[in-house]
Amino acid sequence: MKTSEKKLSVKSLIILTGILPIVVILASSIAIYFTAKNAGEQNTVDYSFLHPSESAITSAPGNTHEASEKAEELLRTAVDSKILKYSGYTDVSIEEIVCDNKSLEEILSFASSSFNSKFSSLYEPVTIKYGEDADGIYDILPGSIPSEFSSEITDGKLEIKLIFNEVFKNMYFTGKDTKSINTFISDNKEVFSTLNKKLIPSVVTYTYLFNADTSRIISLEIFRSYDYTSTVAFQNTLADIGTSSLSMKIGFSEKYDFSYAGIEIEQDIITLGKNGYEALSVTPFTEEDLSEDEYSLRFISSDETVVTVDENGQAEAVSISETPQTVTVELQYLGRTFTDTCTVFVVNETESIKLSDESISLKKGDIYTLSAHVKPDNATVKTVKWVSSDENIIKINESGEITAVNSGTATVTAVTLQGLLAAECTVTVTD
Repeated sequence: MKTSEKKLSVKSLIILTGILPIVVILASSIAIYFTAKNAGEQNTVDYSFLHPSESAITSAPGNTHEASEKAEELLRTAVDSKILKYSGYTDVSIEEIVCDNKSLEEILSFASSSFNSKFSSLYEPVTIKYGEDADGIYDILPGSIPSEFSSEITDGKLEIKLIFNEVFKNMYFTGKDTKSINTFISDNKEVFSTLNKKLIPSVVTYTYLFNADTSRIISLEIFRSYDYTSTVAFQNTLADIGTSSLSMKIGFSEKYDFSYAGIEIEQDIITLGKNGYEALSVTPFTEEDLSEDEYSLRFISSDETVVTVDENGQAEAVSISETPQTVTVELQYLGRTFTDTCTVFVVNETESIKLSDESISLKKGDIYTLSAHVKPDNATVKTVKWVSSDENIIKINESGEITAVNSGTATVTAVTLQGLLAAECTVTVTD
């Protein structure tokens, strides 16, 4: 197989492929949504079934032990991959300020956003680059089973929330939050002093977010909540205010955003007519300003008699083919090979699909065959994928033969391999 290869800096690659500076995109395999383009009504369907992922998360953890173990397992897998990087920062939020001096309470409430900014500035950001040891993230993991949890998969993301209360207080809360508060008070010693101050830990919540399709971690947020009380004595020009009791809730939100070294082609599928061409939009996930011996890239066509691709990622159609071709981009980085692919059809395009029936009623045990009509007649690829919305009610094989399994209502969807156009039939099964 003939290939084309060229070493490029990250900046050169971005200029050549028309991509903005590197952004964080965490999914290496993403469910794709397509809208039909024929004049009649054609459905938009989730076609993730065409891109199965062995590592996909299909169900959320069901109890505190499962949730805690799953979150740590997926994080450790990410760190052990040695291609992870993360950036962490802390935001501080002061809420529910209460004083016995109501005028002072209003002043402090009005100034709370300024206080939040000053508190947050006391925390240094944390960054780990691709290829560096990311084990330090383990230091912030909880060491016990949470008292409460929640977990759900929404919009292709798994969120696991672990909530720790009284039992956990002395295990996580270190001196860094106390130190930031003491630093803030010290920095304002000309304005006020504090007596009998107490910082009482309340609840800590870990919120993990994972890509459900790839099982990769997207972010981790640790929210620490405190109840603060003290007596405040104002000084110098504010001495006339005197003293006042002060209580407030303070929240520390420590957040880490994760990304992975790799390569991505934006287009999962492209369709070309003979002699047509399209530039692939490619995003490399590497550190910037690499030397040429740290980074190389090449594009590979599965069959250059059908489609070629040059060193800049421009695919060109050579001949019509009933078989879809694969263009692969290959990145050599960190001593590893990263790849992504794009399916290329060189065809007379599919324009529409229509089923022999839009709705049918069957008895349990019945067998019925649907047929799909793909237009135009000279479309190169007329292959159809059949899918049942609920196999507990109906099953359908590759030939469109439906078997009624149990009573209920389900939908059969026919999807064209080329163009990913969809047509549906509603099936009602009775006993």
